[in-house]
Amino acid sequence: MTTRTINSPITYSEATKPRTLMEGLFPVETFSDGSIGEVLQKFIPMRPVERYVKAAMNLARVKQLDDGTSYASVPQLRGTWANDACPEAALKSLQEVVFDWIIVKIAFGDRDLPVLEGIDLNAL
Repeated sequence: MTTRTINSPITYSEATKPRTLMEGLFPVETFSDGSIGEVLQKFIPMRPVERYVKAAMNLARVKQLDDGTSYASVPQLRGTWANDACPEAALKSLQEVVFDWIIVKIAFGDRDLPVLEGIDLNAL
């Protein structure tokens, strides 16, 4: 069984910010069980991910539930949904869910992301 973790983006001052973060890359540490303690560093380019999130949000659906809250989802991205007090809040939460979902899929090497608006993240 392979254990993998994803580090959150780190806040740096401009003077100390690593070059990769300045260029819009998201650092992800991937731990492999193939070698004890081996750490592979993989960088995910943010520009295509941000474009993909925008394309996904263009496909978002919102409906009001019986309890008065709003449920938002992107049917093309299985398992992505958010529930909040109003449609705007549900969509904002959904956008964060979609971003995190993409980062996890890429970090784990999943190659089943649907192509949206011509954007294919499966090669990352």
